[in-house]
Amino acid sequence: MKNNSKIVLVSVMMLVPIVLLTVILKPSPDDPKIKDIQIMKVQKDRDNYRISQLRTIHNALEIYQDDYNHYPISTGECLNEKNLDENNQPTEASTMANFLKGTVFPTDPIKTQNSALCTGAKNLQAGRYFYKSLSDGNEYLLCANVENFEKANTVLGNKDTGLLSKETSEQVDEYLNDVNNKATANTKDNQKLYCVVNN
Repeated sequence: MKNNSKIVLVSVMMLVPIVLLTVILKPSPDDPKIKDIQIMKVQKDRDNYRISQLRTIHNALEIYQDDYNHYPISTGECLNEKNLDENNQPTEASTMANFLKGTVFPTDPIKTQNSALCTGAKNLQAGRYFYKSLSDGNEYLLCANVENFEKANTVLGNKDTGLLSKETSEQVDEYLNDVNNKATANTKDNQKLYCVVNN
């Protein structure tokens, strides 16, 4: 009995300083460093979601290409199953929603995201993912703005697009450079993009 009470007493004596140290050294939730870490985690989670959604759309594009022998023709639009062309007919890209679960395109977790890519013209709505076909439907570019540089594979405003560290066609490079010029003319900061190409 005495041995048991000694063990309990020693355990309590060792535990009390540990608990006191934990309470004293515990960072305040109002600490700016803690808030920054929490914000970065939320941003990374949203970026991971965006990238997974682009992969889902990429898979639908591949199914579309298998059926039609080309990717949907588009001069550039933000994917929405309700997009219409100049004749008020569904765009080819909008019909690709039929290859997605629920026949609707996923949207960005932030409804104002992708504003550098997705504003200013018909079928360019913020909060959607950007799609453009190249080389008469043999290639495509699918992009989303990301919030963290480490998730980006190309940064608008840089001459070297660095897209996926892959060799991309001249048309993809040329188009990204064109987007770079337009976006940097309209925005103060470099836009961080994650893009998917078919090659």
